[in-house]
Amino acid sequence: MKQFTYTRKEKIEKPQVNGEEQPVEYADMVDSFNLEMVIRSIARPDGTRLVILNDFHEETRPAPIFNKKREVTGMKNERNTYQSEILLNVEDSVKFLNAISAV
Repeated sequence: MKQFTYTRKEKIEKPQVNGEEQPVEYADMVDSFNLEMVIRSIARPDGTRLVILNDFHEETRPAPIFNKKREVTGMKNERNTYQSEILLNVEDSVKFLNAISAV
């Protein structure tokens, strides 16, 4: 099992100070995924790459309930099947291509 590491930006939530929003800041987070789980990757025009993994999983998420007037009358839980989609930045996209061509 070979892990591929990549960097993603995580927004840092900051509380308001004196009723004013604080400047948006991001932290670099280093994550990884198993290269053997990759189904396909899709190059994007800006040089980034979308990697789709074979890790299908069910999740329950809240969804609104609408009446005939399209007004929200409540919430319900919906179960859906998802798979991971990871967006690699330009540098990680190049590193990913090198990693899979070496396999």
